[in-house]
Amino acid sequence: MLRRAGKFQKPRCPVSAPLPEDSGEVLNRKWLEWAKQESFRRLAFRTFLMDAQSSMTLLVNPLICYAELSDSLPESAELWTAEDAEQWKALYLQRSMRSPDAQLSLISFLRQRSEPLALEGYHDVHFSSLIVLHGFWGLIWEYLQHLSVLNIRPGDSNAVMNLRYQELCNLLSHFRIGISDLREGPCPETTLILQALSMYLHMSLEDIQLFAGKEDIEEASRVLPSLQQWMSHSQSRQAVWHAGQVLAAARGFPTKQLSGFLAITVYHASLACWTYGLISQAKSARDQQNAGSIAPGEVLVSTQPQPTQGPRLDGDETGEVQRFIVLGRGSPAITQSNDASETTDLVRLSQPEAVMMVVLSVLKRNFPQRDGEALPPLVENLTQLLRDLSIAAGSVGH
Repeated sequence: MLRRAGKFQKPRCPVSAPLPEDSGEVLNRKWLEWAKQESFRRLAFRTFLMDAQSSMTLLVNPLICYAELSDSLPESAELWTAEDAEQWKALYLQRSMRSPDAQLSLISFLRQRSEPLALEGYHDVHFSSLIVLHGFWGLIWEYLQHLSVLNIRPGDSNAVMNLRYQELCNLLSHFRIGISDLREGPCPETTLILQALSMYLHMSLEDIQLFAGKEDIEEASRVLPSLQQWMSHSQSRQAVWHAGQVLAAARGFPTKQLSGFLAITVYHASLACWTYGLISQAKSARDQQNAGSIAPGEVLVSTQPQPTQGPRLDGDETGEVQRFIVLGRGSPAITQSNDASETTDLVRLSQPEAVMMVVLSVLKRNFPQRDGEALPPLVENLTQLLRDLSIAAGSVGH
């Protein structure tokens, strides 16, 4: 309906801008016309966000293409929340004096790599940033579909796809740097989705879900070789680095806000860490067995205390992290908070059982339990999945 009504394109008849001398009925009419146009614009973009999130969650083709959205991004939140026509006029005229021709569209970000700083003063910065990020998903989805159709795996030589991969990495990096320069800085939601997109770019979520038991054991066995090949490439380390950053962003969410699609994204990050840790654990055990350090039939998982040092995936991007991503050095870990002692410990990804418990605590802490208050149904289901995967990881080595 929105498509057929032309709500994804620029309005054919733009509303009249308020003039300094406007007042009374004339000004009120202009305000209401602007509000109606802006309402449809925001509805169209909200629909686009929901569609893109469904695509990321279910791994299905988006119904709305980013190339359709030629309308300008939503105007400033101050204008949108103006209480009356006079306040709206004052804000409108003040904004026009600062940036008379500053309207940006999603296409301009995808085509020209406009700076996020250009959003300030004219557009709704938070909403527009989310729109641009969800537009990036359309580009990433197309890239992943091409990889699947051509059966290209990490490390395969394909000049065209390698160039496209580098372009997408640069696009996400350019946007990440840009939003860090915003006056108010990026909000946790923007940071989480940006890191999640980078994570999706560097892994096959479909293969990881199949390995985690989405279908049956035959499907899990079928995708294992491709995941082992992925593990030998730096893309796997890039994926878990961004997964750790998703967890870091999730910890910064306001109470009871980490739900719905955002909670699912945290779950996807946990799957990346779980898969990486489980396959690393199995590879380490095989290496020990091949070296003759243990005999066949013995327990393959080391029961010795794990060292606590290693690159922190949910911390800052240090030299240690870069050595891990590029060279594969170090044992990656995420942070576990200890409320009782107010200290933090590091949990290595090679301990997938403990890793899932850390992610579980991230979700549950966003919903403090008071007077028997239950978790939202979706979050409760995800926490149960995390428990099941923790148990599965714990039984692998025995």
